[in-house]
Amino acid sequence: MQKIITLIVLLFYSMISFSQIINIPDINFKNILLSSNYFNYIAQGISNNNIVVDTNNNGEIEQSEALEVYYLVISSANINNLQGIEYFTNLVWLSVGSNNLTNINISQLTNLWNFGCTNNPITTIDFSGLTSLKRVNVSNCLFSTLDFSGNPLFNELQCSNNPNLTTLKINNNYMQSFVPTYSFEPINWSNIPNLTTICADSFEVTALQNFLTSCAITQPITISTNCALENSEFNTTSFSVYPNPSKGIFTVECEHNIQNGVVEIYTLLGQKVFSEHIVDTHNKIISIQNISKGTYILKVVDNNTTAYKKLIID
Repeated sequence: MQKIITLIVLLFYSMISFSQIINIPDINFKNILLSSNYFNYIAQGISNNNIVVDTNNNGEIEQSEALEVYYLVISSANINNLQGIEYFTNLVWLSVGSNNLTNINISQLTNLWNFGCTNNPITTIDFSGLTSLKRVNVSNCLFSTLDFSGNPLFNELQCSNNPNLTTLKINNNYMQSFVPTYSFEPINWSNIPNLTTICADSFEVTALQNFLTSCAITQPITISTNCALENSEFNTTSFSVYPNPSKGIFTVECEHNIQNGVVEIYTLLGQKVFSEHIVDTHNKIISIQNISKGTYILKVVDNNTTAYKKLIID
C-alpha cells in the first residue's frame, strides 16, 4: 500500500511539473533560452545578474522559470516564432533584433518598458495596454503604422529605415524625447520616405518639427494634434498647401468649406508670425512675402480640429 501511495504522489507531481512546461515550438527560440548561463548575457534576473533559465536542467522551460527572467536578449538567433514569450510576464527589457520575425504578441508583457526588434520583417505590433512602455527600437523593419497613443509613459522611439511607415502616433499626453534618455544611441528617424502623418501632443509640435528637420526628412508631413477626431470632415489628409516651397504666396485648400477657422504660421521656435481668419471658404490665398526665408509650421484650425504642415519659404 505504501508503494502505491508513493507512486501516486510521484505521478501527481510529475503531472504538475509537465503542466507547467511552456510550449515553445520554435526550436531556435527554445535553444537560446536553454543556452543561457552566467556569462553570456542572454537572460538576467531582477538584480541585473546573468541567470540560467533552465534551472532544473531538464531541457524544458517551465512557467516558474520564465517568471525569474526580467531582461532577455535573443538577437541573431534565426528565430521565426516567439510563441511562449507570453509567459515571461516579469520582463522589463526584451530585445529580439536580427531574427526572422513577421509578428510578435507582447500584449501580456505589461511590465515591459524597453522593447527592441530591429532588423526583422515585422509589419505590425499591438502596443496598446503596455502601460509601462517607455522606449522602443524598431529600426530596419516594415511597419506601416506605429501607435503609442495608449502608452502613457512612452517617450523614446528609434524607427529609422522603415520604408513602409506612413503613420506615426505619439499623442500619449507625454512629452517625447528627441535626445536619448535610456541609452547613448542618438535618436534617429531617417530614411522613412513614406511617412506622411504624425499624431502628436500640441506641446511637442515645435520640438518635433525641429527634430524632423535634423533627420533630413524632406517629404511633406501632416502633424495633427486632434487625431481622436478621425471621423471629422476635416481630417489630416483633407487640406493641402501649394506651392510648397514658395516665395511667400501660397494657397491653403480644403476639401470642405471651413465655416469659421484660422490659419497661423509659426517659426520652428514657436513664435507666431502670421494669423488670418478663414470664413466660409475651402480655398485661401496667403501672402507672407515680408518674412525671412526658412522652414515654418503652418497651423490650420476649424472648430475643434487642428492640423499642421511644414511650410518652406525660399
